[in-house]
Amino acid sequence: LFLTTTDGAGVGAGADGGKDHQYSVNEMLLARPKDLDLPKTNVAVKVAEDFSVVVTATGGLAVATTLTSQCAGRFESNTFALLPGAASSRTVRFLPFWEAAEQCDLAAFKATLRVEHVHEYLW
Repeated sequence: LFLTTTDGAGVGAGADGGKDHQYSVNEMLLARPKDLDLPKTNVAVKVAEDFSVVVTATGGLAVATTLTSQCAGRFESNTFALLPGAASSRTVRFLPFWEAAEQCDLAAFKATLRVEHVHEYLW
């Protein structure tokens, strides 16, 4: 259904004392989204005090899962796939822009957090 490639694994020593680093992950669909026969998928999120978001899919594969917020900043992973179940949960950090760090509190972040995935647009 999709192919995952990683770049940079095992390249050089880093700030973590020499452990391997993974610089990027690329997930590519092997079919057009309209040709996928995906089961109904629900995606749940939990927001922590440090603005990190735990994303979990239930029921099926969540392809092209995307997080957005009205708070000024970016998510460290902006689009990814999730297999169903707690074992494939993914934690994504929100990184506020320097100038806007004081302008978005946790309540505003939670209120404007939106999660989308391909299945929502297929039916």
